[in-house]
Amino acid sequence: MSRRAGRAVLWLVGLVAAGGALRLAARGELMAPPLGSLDRLTAWADAHEPAAAAMAFVRLLAEVSVWYVLALSAVHVASSALRVAGGHRLADALALPGVRRLVHAGLGVGLAAASTVGGQDEVGAPDAVTMTPVAEAPLVTQHRVEAPAGTATMRPHRPSTGEGGTAVMTPTPIPRTWTVAAGESFWSTAEELLADAWGRPPSDAEVDPFWRTLVEVNRGRLVDPADPDLIHSGQVFEVPPVPSSPA
Repeated sequence: MSRRAGRAVLWLVGLVAAGGALRLAARGELMAPPLGSLDRLTAWADAHEPAAAAMAFVRLLAEVSVWYVLALSAVHVASSALRVAGGHRLADALALPGVRRLVHAGLGVGLAAASTVGGQDEVGAPDAVTMTPVAEAPLVTQHRVEAPAGTATMRPHRPSTGEGGTAVMTPTPIPRTWTVAAGESFWSTAEELLADAWGRPPSDAEVDPFWRTLVEVNRGRLVDPADPDLIHSGQVFEVPPVPSSPA
């Protein structure tokens, strides 16, 4: 079993154990409130102390959250096993932003795992996208100096100039890069880049074409060109130009 598969199994087992423990705790004062009927819920609230009622609601919310995370994790695992990229996008679309990052970190989707860089990266560490700006072109300005009478002046070769008599040397543009941090994936990075450029969260339909472009530009840098989810902390990928926001 690979390190990635072992990590996924441990994550799923942990979620099942947590969900089972919360289910077993649903007894007595911690029994789930009857949410299906307003009258029964009112009677239940009247029969419980406020603190006990609050604890019962907290336990119920925790249990629902665990099963929700487990369901999303199962979709990711099945998608990886069957090599269905659409399954990962479906799970991400159904997940709240915070839950999405939790699932990615737990499973290693996008596999920015701590073990790949000497165990120094922590799961859930803040995302970091490193951008290398295009260097500004240096400006070379020529000044005319009046020579004294009778003095010979050697004039250098005059370079081609732009407007205003200023010679401009245009260097080769330096592509922007993205250094993978813990919990990141191509999808989450494409989503973040679009949100930063557009000033609003993009929809999944808007993220999808840019995600595909980001993967294709970097397919030759992937550990497994057929699996864009298998990336590691510290890998550096090229960031293509971000498209303009649709009208």
